[in-house]
This record gives sequence, C-alpha cells and structure tokens, in this order.
Amino acid sequence: MLKNDLIVKTFLCDFLHIERQKNGYWHHFMLYSHAA
Repeated sequence: MLKNDLIVKTFLCDFLHIERQKNGYWHHFMLYSHAA
C-alpha cells in the first residue's frame, strides 16, 4: 500500500512537471507568434 502510494505520488509529480513545461512552451510559442 505504502509503496503503491509512493508510485502514484511520483507519477503525479512527473505529470504536473510535464504539464507545466508544456504550458511554458505554449506561452513562449504564443509570444513569438504575436511578435512575428
């Protein structure tokens, strides 16, 4: 149970990190497309 909880927490952290990076990428993409 405890081990499973750790796996879920790690997965969630990785998922949130990836989502944040994607959002950052889109933010830069929008800025550059408006500047062009």
